[in-house]
Amino acid sequence: MNYYIINNASRAATYGIGTYVRQLTLALMNISSLNLYFIDLFAERKEFTVEKDESGLTHYIIPMNSSNIEDENYCRMAYYLIFPYITGNNSKIFHFNYFQHYSLALLLKAQNIHNKIFFSTHYLSWCFELNGDVSAFRKILNAKNVDDRSRKILNVVSQNKHFFHLADKIIVLSNFCKNLLHSDYNIPLKKIELVYNGLEDNSRTCYSTAKNKPTILYVGRLDKIKGVDYLIKAFRNVLKRHPDANLILIGDGDYNECLKYCKGIWDRVTFTGKISNEELEEFYQQTTIGALPSFHEQCSYSAIEFMMHGIPFVGTDSTGLSEMLDCAPNLRVQIPETGDLENEFTINLANTICNLIENKTTRNIASELMKKQFQERYTLDEMKNRLSALIVSSEQPNNAMPLAESFLLEIDDFMISLIHDETDIDTNLYGMEGIAVYLWWRLKQLSLKGAEGQSYKIKEYLIYYFDWFYKIINSLQNKVYGQEFVTTLHEIHQAGFYKTKVEALMSLIHYSSKPRKEYCIPTTDILQNSMQMFVTKI
Repeated sequence: MNYYIINNASRAATYGIGTYVRQLTLALMNISSLNLYFIDLFAERKEFTVEKDESGLTHYIIPMNSSNIEDENYCRMAYYLIFPYITGNNSKIFHFNYFQHYSLALLLKAQNIHNKIFFSTHYLSWCFELNGDVSAFRKILNAKNVDDRSRKILNVVSQNKHFFHLADKIIVLSNFCKNLLHSDYNIPLKKIELVYNGLEDNSRTCYSTAKNKPTILYVGRLDKIKGVDYLIKAFRNVLKRHPDANLILIGDGDYNECLKYCKGIWDRVTFTGKISNEELEEFYQQTTIGALPSFHEQCSYSAIEFMMHGIPFVGTDSTGLSEMLDCAPNLRVQIPETGDLENEFTINLANTICNLIENKTTRNIASELMKKQFQERYTLDEMKNRLSALIVSSEQPNNAMPLAESFLLEIDDFMISLIHDETDIDTNLYGMEGIAVYLWWRLKQLSLKGAEGQSYKIKEYLIYYFDWFYKIINSLQNKVYGQEFVTTLHEIHQAGFYKTKVEALMSLIHYSSKPRKEYCIPTTDILQNSMQMFVTKI
């Protein structure tokens, strides 16, 4: 099996998803049945290149475009550049990590509907807009009247759903995300796979509580969604009880925004910027406790590294971070939904930090529990095992439907829109004939499921379709029609659907061959043709 990791190769991808791709690579390299490749998009190169890295893995490196936007045009360009390299009969998995690459995923699925699309959900945009407030998000989903901000969130949710519908498997990094996608995005549970982030244990020494001065460590981007400003404000209160404490913040970001909260305590707060893993290891050895007051996380690598080193850390009850403190729920700080973040959240954060500093026994217990949780849930081996099981489960039997029902609904709407607009398209199988072949197949499939609502909608538009098609072919001379369309037309006639118009239509067409009773149009052929229509006519 060929396994392609789709990555963003720009400098902006060095955090979060970039770390995930590196760990994903290590995990997949240990699965002997895979041939691993990379499609590196938006690279800071001048031309398309194919090269191998130090591990001997092939990278298809696609430069950024002049518009500096990864839009549909960019994805099409990328697809045509890599197309000669991804042909062949091998089973293929394309593993995506960014929502903006949806158009590329569509083209790869349309190339061969048996290609598998995996999508890892690293973020949900509304979490940044709403500080991870699920209640506020659900109010927007259920609101009858929405403002501009809410409308923007709903539009992004709708766009994200397209990727979720297309994907064969959605990889989530937390139970929080799994439950949310099922309950609020209506994604079937069988399509969602929980694969926690994993790290190889490379910690040099075990955590020690023998520290001279309390040192609080934060590792990550200096970003509002990470709660860094509230951590600095809380640290002011910590200093009232522990005047010799230090706060160390490791990572890049908006230093000016952070520094304005440090007035009067500059000598107690250290900003290191982004540092190497070797340098970071030194800081871990002198840390008393960690602090991650994020409003949104899926599966924080900083939290995993704290656990790996046995460093007890204070976090929040937000999104995916909450379950990372399953082993030490007393170290979760609640983010008030309607309360005062400036006071309530900051004070509770400071108190939790102080209590942990002051209680050596609590720190020792938390250290042991966090190390154990890392070994059970967040190791690279555990990540590899879950991925291996996912890959095996994705190898569907020959009779399995290669497109999800939710995505078939999108193709339904697309075909209906072609009829509604009476779009100027060819009359062959790759056009008007293909509409009838797909919609009649779809009606038969829906009848087996008892989906009457969607069936009525398709029947209505099939009537419009035959009126439209009759007008078109009445003006054509000597048009020959293919076996798929002829077979479909005779099935429709035998079923007695819109019989008068169908009979009138049949009297006008010329057959390349008479319909054969034993001829059955393969489902994969119908879906393959429909997918190709979907990505080129839209």
